[in-house]
Amino acid sequence: MDADESSKEIESRFRRLSPSLISQASQCLHFYFLELYGDHSLKTTASAGQILSRERGLEFERQVVVTLKGVEEPSWDQKDLKNGYLSTVKLMEKGAPWIHGGVLMNLQLVGIPDLLKKVSGRSRFGIYSYIPVEIKAHKQVQKKDILQVVAYSIMLGELIGEPCTNGGVWLNTNEIEELEIADHLPVFELVKTKMEQISSKQLETEPIWCSACSLCQWLGFCKDTWNKKGSISLLPGGGKSSTQKLQAIGIKTITALTQSDPQQIAAMANMSEKSADKLWRHAQARVQGKPIVIKKPKFSENVPIVFYDVETYGNTVFLHGLIRLFEGKREEKFFFADSLENAEKAWHEFLEFIAHDKGPVIYCWTFFEQARARECLERFGGNEKAYKVLMTGLTDQCKWTSTHFAFPTRSYSIKEVAPALGFHWQAKDAGGMNCEAWYGEWLKTKDESLKKKILAYNRDDILAMEVIYQQLKCLCESLCA
Repeated sequence: MDADESSKEIESRFRRLSPSLISQASQCLHFYFLELYGDHSLKTTASAGQILSRERGLEFERQVVVTLKGVEEPSWDQKDLKNGYLSTVKLMEKGAPWIHGGVLMNLQLVGIPDLLKKVSGRSRFGIYSYIPVEIKAHKQVQKKDILQVVAYSIMLGELIGEPCTNGGVWLNTNEIEELEIADHLPVFELVKTKMEQISSKQLETEPIWCSACSLCQWLGFCKDTWNKKGSISLLPGGGKSSTQKLQAIGIKTITALTQSDPQQIAAMANMSEKSADKLWRHAQARVQGKPIVIKKPKFSENVPIVFYDVETYGNTVFLHGLIRLFEGKREEKFFFADSLENAEKAWHEFLEFIAHDKGPVIYCWTFFEQARARECLERFGGNEKAYKVLMTGLTDQCKWTSTHFAFPTRSYSIKEVAPALGFHWQAKDAGGMNCEAWYGEWLKTKDESLKKKILAYNRDDILAMEVIYQQLKCLCESLCA
């Protein structure tokens, strides 16, 4: 890049892409389309949980940076990218061992890598070079991480005057997983080409459910589109692969799917009979607007039934909530830690309550509680007899429900299944990550309204499980009547 050319001049002639935007587009090209042409007033604001997640990512980055020897940061106002770039170049010329928060740019890309690491090699600076390292607060490298590193490597290669052949991802295991840039260039170029085609309106995209949807601020808008079109994406399993296979044989809507034969779908769409039948049953449930029995379940009799849910803050369980049904008696119990130090007390009190039962069925939604209970015992110890009762009785109600019933929902998240049976959470922003953020704020302020909100949210979670259990039991009983 011409060092005298300003970033504003570049931006006026080119639509430059950031590595972060490329990584997001690699998950969903329609996201990029909406970022370019969508009505941004229709995007939802970031939730408390999403904000907390970002803050934790930044905190992990800060923790990593303070461990580095010789780390330096470019001097700039965080606004003028050109000045940030020039300051970054000066640090490279100086030979800084690590550069945090530098700026890289060329005619097509611009971004701020987490770290630039000095390595042996040759470059315009002499007998050393640099590679980009991205810091991620997860355990394994993801595709989106890789494409970010590739983008930074391309910009860096132009700057140092030699191809940048390596990069790395610093994981929360405190290990740097090295990447061979050449291995990932084809995927990067493909995504970038498709983004350019979208920008020039040569490529049309459509909203299809993907793994990035749950955290996307365009999700509400896409859901509205799916509902208007009766999209396959409204069904469990209605992701990109299934949707494209069905579209290829002329099935583009849920209604069309219900009018087809599952066995023929499997044969024509190169899909397993199990997958085709699952999609067909969920399409039937969606059209009928109610759950359909796939396989009639057995409901436990003459034993305590417990609905159990925990809330966590980081790696600490701060709340155990439960509803217990037995012999016509119903109890609600909440074991809340007023501080992180009191998490042990809450765990022991919960175990002592569980210890009184023999052979209970303890429902949780997915086995999240199983892993958390194991961690609590390892960390805090406790009544081992009660722990055995807990672990023996724990039952994944989500799996139990999806095994026996096809629901008219996009997924088997409890936040979708319970509303399909008429139950709704009191808090409009109900969610596990949001609850974690509320507790973090409560620890700082001790605001009793926050504690009440947390307890109400946890109670709603276990009430939802109770409603699901009772409603499905009534459904099965009505079929036998």
